[in-house]
Amino acid sequence: MAQKNPSITVHPKAPLPARRLWQVVASLLGVTPAKSRREISAGTIRVNRRVCSRPERVLEPGDRVEYVRTAPEPKVKLPKVKSIRLPRRLSVIFEDSHIIVADKPAGLLSVPAKKGDRKTMLALVERHLHNFDPEAKVFALQRLDRDVSGVMIFAKDEPTYLALRAQFETNKPERKYVAIVAGKVADDSGTFRSYLATGKHLARHSVKNPKHGELAITKYRVLRRLANETIVEVMLETGRRNQIRVQFAEAGHPVIGETRYQRLKAQRPGWDPTRVALHALTLRIMHPQTQRSMEFCSPWPAAFKEFLRRAKSADKKFKQ
Repeated sequence: MAQKNPSITVHPKAPLPARRLWQVVASLLGVTPAKSRREISAGTIRVNRRVCSRPERVLEPGDRVEYVRTAPEPKVKLPKVKSIRLPRRLSVIFEDSHIIVADKPAGLLSVPAKKGDRKTMLALVERHLHNFDPEAKVFALQRLDRDVSGVMIFAKDEPTYLALRAQFETNKPERKYVAIVAGKVADDSGTFRSYLATGKHLARHSVKNPKHGELAITKYRVLRRLANETIVEVMLETGRRNQIRVQFAEAGHPVIGETRYQRLKAQRPGWDPTRVALHALTLRIMHPQTQRSMEFCSPWPAAFKEFLRRAKSADKKFKQ
């Protein structure tokens, strides 16, 4: 630990069990397995000059593992976000006698976090329906984080709600998101698979033991690479809370505007403080009544377009 950045190269004759990242790091630093895993999770370990946060990764002979000390993350005073007002009108994407699909703005809760909370997407949909039928009911089928925008679907009756809920419980709806993440994602496409657990203050993190977390599977493909960011299309195979945000942050690429997971790396001057750069782009379901496959789309938010415009202007070497 005395040298500046301790490193080690995996020996060609090292047996497979000894080539797991946590074991190599434990040997490199002379620490316990638990301490080794904590260092890996903290992002202080690089494999071939890239941060690696997977303790169970099996290294190849010749791989170079390096420990890079990081200073404690300073406390950052985040800008205050003004209390959001409900939009005067609901942005409806599709509506019939059984379902209503709408575009959720960033900064608005999906459903009440506490009793009596009326500043929610659910309340906005209720108000829209009550303009035509004071007795109308509405059932929320999904949740988007407060600072995430995009497609949301609601049922107007209980049978439709139960049928759609069954689809969500079996992960049948096809859900695609678009996100702007920090850094350049190396692979053109990939899959994150981990088990998410809940820690202090409801923050989520990946754990090794399946018994201690929920399986989360996220697929992605790179749409564009900017100078210091990457725009990705994300496809969910499971729908866990904070799934996309956690897995990209743990991979070293937090979503821009993130305030919980690697917030310092995710901050960008001028980015809207009411949102993260994550947008629910499309939702495909099987209509419970008509049995038709239906896809609903929400356009890219203005904040995304403006960020891309400024990035193109600042980076003359922008690649499509």
